Amino acid sequence: MKRFPDTLVRTLLGLQLAVLSVTAMPEARAEESSLLETEFYPAGSRYGLDLRSGNVAGESASLVGAHWLAGYSNGLSFGIAAHGLASKIAAPVGRGTGQLSYYYAGLHAEYEVFSYSIFNLSASTLIGVGRTGYRRTRPGATASVVPAPVLTEEGGREESPPAPEEAAPTEAAPVEESPEVPASLLDAGASGSSSRVEWKQSSFRVIEPGVVATVNLSSRARLGFGAWYRFVVGVNSDDYSSGDLGGPVLGVTIRTGIW
Repeated sequence: MKRFPDTLVRTLLGLQLAVLSVTAMPEARAEESSLLETEFYPAGSRYGLDLRSGNVAGESASLVGAHWLAGYSNGLSFGIAAHGLASKIAAPVGRGTGQLSYYYAGLHAEYEVFSYSIFNLSASTLIGVGRTGYRRTRPGATASVVPAPVLTEEGGREESPPAPEEAAPTEAAPVEESPEVPASLLDAGASGSSSRVEWKQSSFRVIEPGVVATVNLSSRARLGFGAWYRFVVGVNSDDYSSGDLGGPVLGVTIRTGIW
């Protein structure tokens, strides 16, 4: 029996595949439409509470935050988020008193996959600004004592005699800031104290990408476990660098709303 040319066999196979594809296409579209109608919701709002742990200023710290998102049926969500330092971190030794303050906020974007299964995964990014600082004490200016002029018998004024060289006042050495000064006395402005209290602060910019694995507790509540990395730039401080205020973060997020 004469064999068919290879080109004819390939052509027939191509036609068969084309027919099968056209036949199955309406069924696939109908199934996809059914899934969209039954499983996907219109845009909804989501509210969440974040509990995180990481390093701030070289020490282990806890952070607490909150976020709000407006979700869309294609898995994208956009909103705002804010986080702040919850644990106590002392100001640098010899530079200030009290506790370090640290917080940031910004725009939050998120993309979620497998949104309607029991387990799902999302990738997010926060872009915003923050501020850090601590309270410190600075010595105030001391008033110089001017000797009273000496009056003569004729009623004239006589210049005060100069003090001996050995008794001449020497230039006062600069007063160094001391963390041992009680903050309560400084704040209250105790009598006889010329020091004043001020805040040394610096703003910064932050980008925080991360991933979260979420468990659907119900149709309106979800629990997630995530990992983020906080990139900090623009810190203007003699005590901390941008690297000191950034780094990896692990945490838990609790979210409720409409999906």
